[in-house]
Amino acid sequence: PSGVSPPVMRMRMFFSFVRKAENRTLAHGTRVDIIPGKGKSKTRIPYGILPLRGRWLTKEPLDNRMQAPAYSGTPLSLQRSVSSMPEKVPAILLIAYGSCNAVGLAALRRFEERVRMRFPGRTVRWAYTSEHIRTRLASQVRAKSDSVTKALNRLILERFCPIAAQPLQIVPATENAQVEKLAAAVAGESGVPISVGTPLLTTEKDMRDCVRAVFSMIPPERKAGESVVLMGHGTRYTRAQERYDRLSAMLSAEDSAVHLATMSGDVTIEDIMPLLSSRRVWLLPFLSSVGRHTTVDMAGTQMKSWKSQIEAVGHECVPVIAGAIENENFADIWLEHLEEAAARIDVFPTPPVQKS
Repeated sequence: PSGVSPPVMRMRMFFSFVRKAENRTLAHGTRVDIIPGKGKSKTRIPYGILPLRGRWLTKEPLDNRMQAPAYSGTPLSLQRSVSSMPEKVPAILLIAYGSCNAVGLAALRRFEERVRMRFPGRTVRWAYTSEHIRTRLASQVRAKSDSVTKALNRLILERFCPIAAQPLQIVPATENAQVEKLAAAVAGESGVPISVGTPLLTTEKDMRDCVRAVFSMIPPERKAGESVVLMGHGTRYTRAQERYDRLSAMLSAEDSAVHLATMSGDVTIEDIMPLLSSRRVWLLPFLSSVGRHTTVDMAGTQMKSWKSQIEAVGHECVPVIAGAIENENFADIWLEHLEEAAARIDVFPTPPVQKS
């Protein structure tokens, strides 16, 4: 109509679109919350939506505005409706640090296939904890990946409830604590039960299973008495470091030529070097998947890599480029932890026994 400026026209068209898009996600992934109230509505638009960035837009008179809550990332109307869903549609979220390496990505995909075989018919998604990895994947291979919070909110938006999440971490340290904190926050906001599985080295049984898995990962070409060095990430958490120390002692009790060191922690490669007694030394990563730590820090050609340091003192070093997730025995431990997390919220009830 005449007398209406273009910005006002755009605002009117925008509100018309918003009313039709209630509780849905815009094409570029930004969520819009509609807060109903006696035939009128107030819309909070997160940062990045024009024309008013990060402000509240409303059609109500100034003296009739409601106090709006802070934006949490999950639509309010979805939070209200989750508890009234007609049936439970569970989902699984696998959480990894992430990888831009083709070998590492392929290993994660194979683990996902094992999860789908163990839990047939269930939706399985991924979340990467590393923002650096997510950015590199988006820029280099144009692959979208979600953070933990975004992946959980996406599942909730798609009406999945409850959710079993399994981090592919080695020890309960900083990264694991952050995952549990984020999951608890999303569960508290949405009302959706979220159960998080434990890392690889959690219980004494995990330790014994890990010892068997380590020896199954050593190449059969290794001769008796040849030294084996495992490279772990390490941690400053005392309780998590105790897991490394305990596993190292158990490995040495089985074979005195097998050593576990970490990039940071109580026992590093410098502490292991005097213990290497064979001409040939096998070097293996004790990491969930292949990434920069494996290809550069462990097996790289630069002087500070573990391979170069071992060769500098006269040994022949044979690196093995394979993450723990590629070994079935390690994968079985994480799968068991996922089953335990799922059982805590009754995601996958045991089928009833048929009476004969």
